[in-house]
Amino acid sequence: MHQNINIYELFVMGITLHGFFLAGLMAIGQLIVNHKSIKNILFFGLFLNFTFFELHTLLYQSQLLGHYILLNSLLVIAVYSLGPLFYLLVRFVLQNSFYFKAVHLFHFLPVSLAFISTIFVLIFFPDKPTNIMPGFFYNQAHLYITSGGSISVLCYQIAIWKNIQTELIWEPDVIKKEPVAQAILGFFIILFLVQFFDILAVIFDKTIFITLSSVLFSLTIILLFLISFKYPNFYQTAQLAAQNQKTRRSYLQGMDLDQIETNLKTLMIQNEMFLDENLSLNHLAECLNISPHQLSQFLNTRLNKKFKMFVNEYRIAKSKELLIHDKDVKILAIAFDVGFKSKSTFNASFLKITGKTPSEYRNSN
Repeated sequence: MHQNINIYELFVMGITLHGFFLAGLMAIGQLIVNHKSIKNILFFGLFLNFTFFELHTLLYQSQLLGHYILLNSLLVIAVYSLGPLFYLLVRFVLQNSFYFKAVHLFHFLPVSLAFISTIFVLIFFPDKPTNIMPGFFYNQAHLYITSGGSISVLCYQIAIWKNIQTELIWEPDVIKKEPVAQAILGFFIILFLVQFFDILAVIFDKTIFITLSSVLFSLTIILLFLISFKYPNFYQTAQLAAQNQKTRRSYLQGMDLDQIETNLKTLMIQNEMFLDENLSLNHLAECLNISPHQLSQFLNTRLNKKFKMFVNEYRIAKSKELLIHDKDVKILAIAFDVGFKSKSTFNASFLKITGKTPSEYRNSN
């Protein structure tokens, strides 16, 4: 049993050690670039922040925190600075017009105050085992200060999510297409899970949750390191993806979307334009007095549908009526009547939308 525990601890420390070194390498990489900018400084701070997290975890796992008292402050610095760094970097990605100003330094004021308070606590208050997670925190005051940082991270996560929703409008189809969107959203989710495990550790006083949080965080650092190899211009790619999304969204700015939806329903329900087998996006957009780009964006963002699926849903709804009320009419004839060009396409669409073949639907009704 003892051997199994040692192997388990060794595995956790190995993962954490890898995260520590890779985060340090990425931080150094931001310092040696030829043309430094505020973004490089923020990335340097973010990766340095990761090294602080990993070093504190390593010291805790090695039971050495008590021997290096002031290093307990690293956890506080990391927790309080994570939110502002991530938030400002996301702002840079989402908004081309965003520039770092002196007022943004106020985001780091809590970090400074928490660091000063922590140093005071570490020097003038004795090391005393806490009721929760003994050994992970220097004393009770250290626990309270760190908990305040965790609340700060959660607040920044909410602000980041609102920014993403406001500036990007990441629809499900965009997440599928954009690797950059997947990476940023993935990091956001992982950061939330890390926070969730940390909260569980404090509530239930179980070291297993801290271990899960540490491993997950270390694996994230390793993943970020690998992504930097596959996408060396990751930041520029992220900015381009964000700009593309805003360009697509801009097609509908200033338009009465409710009126477009009303006119679209009139064309499809009253005029039954879907019966035309040659109906195209361009022709339907022309009938609505909008551009094809605007109609496509409207269908994607407002109705969350592609043009083909949007039209086929009306065709299938009409075919369901005919299958029941005109039972003497052959299925192929109905397929042509509602706008399909072949029986195979009709059958495939019918099955996808209703979960039954046309024959099964007719027989069941």
